Formats: sequence, structure tokens, C-alpha cells
Amino acid sequence: MSHDRIEELLVLEEALGRLEQEDQRANQVVVLKFYGGLSTEEIAEVLDVSTRTVKRDWNYGRAWLKAELSGKTHVGPRRS
Repeated sequence: MSHDRIEELLVLEEALGRLEQEDQRANQVVVLKFYGGLSTEEIAEVLDVSTRTVKRDWNYGRAWLKAELSGKTHVGPRRS
């Protein structure tokens, strides 16, 4: 693994830590989908929430991380 790739992974890990502070469940969804490879249905079962909630958290988590990693400061209000 190249030094640049390791650095990218460290930056991602730090951003995930900030997402966890912002929205713990969205962070769990992103980690379970990205690192765990779980499906929406599997994540819903693990977290004991609906698939609709998982989809909403996934969309929010992705948008939040994209904004965070691109240097934007805010992705908009969290919808419940």
C-alpha cells in the first residue's frame, strides 16, 4: 500500500470520527456498509431500525463525508 493511500485512509478515519460526533447512527451505517459490506436490510436488522432509516442515514452520512472531505463546512440540516 502506498504512502498516499495510507494517508487517504487516515484522513477518512478522522472524518468518520467527526461524523460519529455529529450523528452516531449515520456513522454506524456508513461503517457497516463501507467496511462491513452489509446490505441495507442487514444493517437495518443489526441496528434494529427500518430500511428507510438506513437509507436516510446512508444518504446523510455520504453527503456529510463528501462535504467534510472536500472542505465544505455544512451539508444542511439533519432530517429525522
